[in-house]
Amino acid sequence: MRKMEPEILREKNPEILRETDPESIFAKDVKVPEVVQKKAMAALSEIQAEGTAMKKQYILGKRAAAAAGICALFACSLTAAAAYRIWSGRMQGTIEATPEQQQELVENGMATVFEQEPEHADPGVTKEGVTVRPEGVIADGHFVLLAFSVEGYVPEEGEEPCFDRIDVSVGDDAQNAVNFSGSFFDGYVTGSDGKPVRRDGTPVTVDETGGIISDYTDENGRLEFDLLLYPARWENSLLGETLHVALHDLGTTYHADFAGDIAADWEFDVPISGNSDAKAYVPQAPLGDSGVILKSVELSPISVRLDYVFTDAPAENTDDLPYCTGVRMKDGTLLRYVMDGGPRRVDEEGNGSSLQSFCQVIDADQVDALLFLKGEGPAEGDNLEIVPLGN
Repeated sequence: MRKMEPEILREKNPEILRETDPESIFAKDVKVPEVVQKKAMAALSEIQAEGTAMKKQYILGKRAAAAAGICALFACSLTAAAAYRIWSGRMQGTIEATPEQQQELVENGMATVFEQEPEHADPGVTKEGVTVRPEGVIADGHFVLLAFSVEGYVPEEGEEPCFDRIDVSVGDDAQNAVNFSGSFFDGYVTGSDGKPVRRDGTPVTVDETGGIISDYTDENGRLEFDLLLYPARWENSLLGETLHVALHDLGTTYHADFAGDIAADWEFDVPISGNSDAKAYVPQAPLGDSGVILKSVELSPISVRLDYVFTDAPAENTDDLPYCTGVRMKDGTLLRYVMDGGPRRVDEEGNGSSLQSFCQVIDADQVDALLFLKGEGPAEGDNLEIVPLGN
């Protein structure tokens, strides 16, 4: 797993991570929870022992690195069959879903495939022989998943494609920032054992060192670029907004060092439609003897909001917030690695909240409990705290 480190981000753009910026809501409300990253890596320690960790490079938006747990894509539990997609050949890396789940998301308005819209007009932009095209959007009241296809650019074998810079704002207001992270889909999904597999369930291809050889192009030579986005202000939603997305310069990257091949700008105005319906729970359940109570839960097929009350001592920062790693279904199935990124915050009373997106579509009606890590280590056995939702 590869991502831009904060120090490198600062070198490339000093505006990123400016803690003194009074307009940065996350500089005040949300801090980077290093413990989350430590727990995620600990959970993957056994999975990665054979050198088969997924390799992804993430581009972080302004303020994005200050949002807790952004794209902690450490493992996503799914079945191999879930990798098959029907809504678009260029929406394979957004979120894993069965064909039935895809159809349900489209029917309930949570997912929109642009080419299937009756008034569809080709939104593609071609620059320097490369066509970038918005393919679809999946959104609830908290998160937006946006997929683009890239045609006309094929990186050299073994090279990882990358846009050098990305700007996202609401409408044409460049000051109305949006938090985001993005990556090119590398051709692999994660099996139910937490290890990467091809979309058809077959084993990954590895090099002589055991590292994964990524496959960024599809059978037609196209790339897929995926964005995970959410508002810079906690109380806002992106539903109903039009996002202005600007992708600057295309090339490859290695350890966050960008090597440009094509100097061009691809800009889009993408309308965001979705569905904010979520199942609400008030479990008021203690998390073991931690002194933390899970006060309320909002659960949608693609994300969850968790609100906590600290009874013994107020939380000092987001590092103190519990880490939810998965869900339990009513049939007893444990989906232990379904959590993706999202922001976390601590209020003035020392209580906390977190938003987490899923990397696999969840049947929210069939979830009866949440899974929390008790300590560092894999999400197994005695290291799991199972908290029933209660209603």
